[in-house]
Amino acid sequence: TASSGFDDVVSLASAEVRRMIPRGTCAIYLAPEGSEDLQVRHAAGPLAPVLEGVSIRVGHNLTGWVAAHRRTIVNSDAALDLAHVLSAADPPHTCLSTALLDGETLVGVLTFYADAAEPFLEEHGRLAQLIAPHLARMFAVCRPSALECRPCGAAA
Repeated sequence: TASSGFDDVVSLASAEVRRMIPRGTCAIYLAPEGSEDLQVRHAAGPLAPVLEGVSIRVGHNLTGWVAAHRRTIVNSDAALDLAHVLSAADPPHTCLSTALLDGETLVGVLTFYADAAEPFLEEHGRLAQLIAPHLARMFAVCRPSALECRPCGAAA
């Protein structure tokens, strides 16, 4: 199905991104067309099980703020996103988050969560910003609402 094909695309993209930015958990939040919510479409890493089914409203929490303001944040307190899914006993985490924009269209947000003992480097933030437009374009072209993935530039 188109949705399972899209899941394969997201999973492969996540694996490549985690190869470039190997810290913690990579979460790909996508904004369904016409929705004000960002939904975790894929997560890989130690926190992946607790991120399953997480949804964040655009403008809310850290990831939602990044979506609304289209800015990259490096080493913010991950509790802004994770307070409701982590226990008080869990170690503190930091996050790196960047908007996935296809032109001016918000496709989603790429957010990494890492143990605060190993914060993100500025280089990780630059890498995330460099790959974000490419991921956004790929996800926009292969949205699960489409009948199938189509080549970049092809009509819907």
